[in-house]
Amino acid sequence: KNYNFLRLSEFCKNTVKRRLEQLDEVGLVDISGMAVPELSIQLNKDKIEAIGSNVVEIIAQIKQQSEQIGSITIKDGNYEYDLRFESSFNSISDIENIRLRIKGSRQRIIRLADVCTIHKRSKKNTGIYNFDGRRSITLAVIKQGDAQLFRLQGEISDLLLSFGQDYPDLTFSVSENQTELLDLSISNLINSILAGALLSIIMIVIFMNRRQNIVIISCIIPISISMTLLGFYIIGISINIVSLAGLLLGMGEIIDSSIIIIESIEERILHSTNRDQKDFDSACMDGPADVIRPLFTSVLTNSIVFLPLLFLSGIAGAIFYDQAVAVSLSLGTSLAVSYFLVPLLYNRLYRKSPPW
Repeated sequence: KNYNFLRLSEFCKNTVKRRLEQLDEVGLVDISGMAVPELSIQLNKDKIEAIGSNVVEIIAQIKQQSEQIGSITIKDGNYEYDLRFESSFNSISDIENIRLRIKGSRQRIIRLADVCTIHKRSKKNTGIYNFDGRRSITLAVIKQGDAQLFRLQGEISDLLLSFGQDYPDLTFSVSENQTELLDLSISNLINSILAGALLSIIMIVIFMNRRQNIVIISCIIPISISMTLLGFYIIGISINIVSLAGLLLGMGEIIDSSIIIIESIEERILHSTNRDQKDFDSACMDGPADVIRPLFTSVLTNSIVFLPLLFLSGIAGAIFYDQAVAVSLSLGTSLAVSYFLVPLLYNRLYRKSPPW
């Protein structure tokens, strides 16, 4: 019924919408599909003529007492607030108690309810929203700019569960969920990272003869990625499509640094004179030092390309900032992990049988 849907519309506007906007992750809730109420005032001409007035005068006085003050806009830095001043009439009884001044042989004041009948009804619909074959009300939840979408999803799910328990006569459902698309995109990106790592290991298996070298690089890849993700957490970068794309771009440097350091160690071993344990340990320590300068220069060159992206403003700056930091962080982390861990792992794996 129209009146029941009016009550539902008022409930969604005054309760559901406000409780959603109280969530820390929510920036705005846009509501549509509501039934808009209006008051129908039917004047009784006989009563109006009996008190010595006319319809035009009564209508003029009603309009005068129900004028809207309007709204003002207040700007505070980057924020803009629209303040609306609503009429003081909040119910049918407020309208019925409007005082009318009747001018005639003797001036007097009457209530509006004395000369008319007032009832509440829905405005004519210009459009409706249907869900699952029933007329419904939809609330579009718009998150804060820095909000985490998956955390917001959990908060809304908990709130809908609470609504379902508090109002069992109503049905609350999520009709469109953008986290599904985001989850799918991140899953595809993670699969691409894993596929790239697997293909890299396969290429290493093909071109590297020693099993120990394959084990070293296979260990370095997950350690470098884990350290990079830890850096994301420390800096405050969320794991999203942009940051993971930056991690994917920097993952190639993980393998490059490891291979170059291994080759430098083996070059030292091949040119050793005594070929004893001391020479082997010395090669593991001095080999990375021989190539650290060109490796650091390579990482710095690749990272500095993304430096201008840090100074972009607006939406482009917010998007590319994560990518620039992710690429630079993954490159630096891969170099540090390769420099410190590759010699250690190489020494442990080849200690019993050095590759002379």
